[in-house]
Amino acid sequence: MNIAGEDAGLPATCASARALQVRLPQGVTVLDATGGDGRMGAGRDRERIAAARRAAGPGAATVAERNRLRQAVAALMPPLLDDISFAASGAQAIARAIAMVGDYHRRRGQAGRQRIIICAGRPKDDPCPAPFHTADVFVGRALRNVAAQLAALGPECVAAILIEPLGLADEMMPFSAADMQELRLLCERSGVLLISDESVAGLGRTGAAIAAQRLDVIPDLAVMGEVLTNDVAPLGVVVARAEIAGSSAEAEPMAGTVAAAMETLAIYDQEQLFRRSAELELYWKRNIHSLAGAPAIAEIRCLGLAAALVLAPRPGDPGGRGQLLHCYSLDYGVLTRVQKDTVLLTPSLVITRDQIDEIVEKLSAALRKIT
Repeated sequence: MNIAGEDAGLPATCASARALQVRLPQGVTVLDATGGDGRMGAGRDRERIAAARRAAGPGAATVAERNRLRQAVAALMPPLLDDISFAASGAQAIARAIAMVGDYHRRRGQAGRQRIIICAGRPKDDPCPAPFHTADVFVGRALRNVAAQLAALGPECVAAILIEPLGLADEMMPFSAADMQELRLLCERSGVLLISDESVAGLGRTGAAIAAQRLDVIPDLAVMGEVLTNDVAPLGVVVARAEIAGSSAEAEPMAGTVAAAMETLAIYDQEQLFRRSAELELYWKRNIHSLAGAPAIAEIRCLGLAAALVLAPRPGDPGGRGQLLHCYSLDYGVLTRVQKDTVLLTPSLVITRDQIDEIVEKLSAALRKIT
């Protein structure tokens, strides 16, 4: 087994070299620079997580097992986020968070607060249960749009603002710390709750438990999904301030799901993956920014172990260059994720310096083929 933590100064990891490899349907093995779309922070080929799930057997987790997982998650969270509840999946966790927000406002006699302002460029798959109406409240990533939408709807009608701090669901447009703090103040002034979607950005990708914390903001609620099980089993978690917690029934995760989550968190602890991510960030950023000289590159965005290569769009062919870079990268042995003309990189946190070098070298070769 290759010990991937041989990089001087980094916490040791027992992940094998296969932890960043994925075998495509064509039979080709490539380096996975997506980390399973950001959900496999501990890397691929972690048999101990799958084994823990199998060993737990069928049936729902016991109350004691669920409470142990609650305690393990709570121990990672920033102060004040001390209520932990479960959902059937990451997507369902968003729905649960929004339902909790509605319950909170109703208990306070503010049932008219039914709108959710979502800081994203495009809808997800109907994350809002009734009575919330989302068709006209997707406002993009600009802070001024959030403030304008809040004023237009009337603060008394708005229940929460839902953000994804890094924007990884779209084209990775991270909020700055200053913007996050202004957003926090906007919420406090208007009595609106702040929900942070940490489905991809959370659990160490920025070196912190949640990306909002890395940007010096503690939201009222944060949502995580399958990253907690390293994508071995479906699970959603909502962490919230205690006064927001309601009495609505939570999901009862399966025993195998809880076991997989506990084993994933054990790996994070034993291999110090939060620290590893933080200590690799500068090396990652410096190497990714070495691609800036390629003619096709318009902009590079980095935060934590995440990056976006924004390509100058080809006239009359929106998204064409992004698809080309994705395909050429595969030819050279690197799997990426593409949104329009933006190629997204969210590698597993067990990545080594040598693997960063290899990914960047192959991306550089792919970029040279794009005109």
